[in-house]
Amino acid sequence: KPSMSRHAFLDQLVRGEFVLLDGAMGTELEQRGAKTPLPLWSAEALRSAPDTVRLIHEDYVRAGADVLTAATFRTTRRTMRKAGLPEAEAARLTTLAISLARQARDAEAVGREIWIAGALAPLEDCYRPQAAPGESEAAPEHAEQARRLAEAGVDLILIETMNTVGEARAAAAAAAATEVPFLVS
Repeated sequence: KPSMSRHAFLDQLVRGEFVLLDGAMGTELEQRGAKTPLPLWSAEALRSAPDTVRLIHEDYVRAGADVLTAATFRTTRRTMRKAGLPEAEAARLTTLAISLARQARDAEAVGREIWIAGALAPLEDCYRPQAAPGESEAAPEHAEQARRLAEAGVDLILIETMNTVGEARAAAAAAAATEVPFLVS
């Protein structure tokens, strides 16, 4: 099922219409027994429990979510290096995460529009702002991941859990360059 225009999401917001985002992926994965060890977090579930990821998305659609956030929180080359995995896994896992969200949307979203968001997360630990790279160091890495999300066909980019203004600016500039609508939190 093809998604509506990416800009239809923005149109809905401008009209002041209610848009319900999905809930936490990591918490749900842990509650369902999926492994989410550092540094991969939810990206490990893409490797070891992709069906669980898809089922969580399906549950969020049934609960009324208008936006499904693909499990791309830690699908960057930096994270793959830290985990001792080939850097090419970043692209594979990003694509897989978006595919799982689409599968859930297509299975459960009968008669309504569901947007797929790609998560663009802090490059380091989101609970340790002192570990965040500077804006100039973060910029090319966020640009690469934002392009990957856009090329995979996300409807919007959710820049989430940012803990420094500099990194949030780098991620926002990267998302803006893709011309895909984006949100920052």
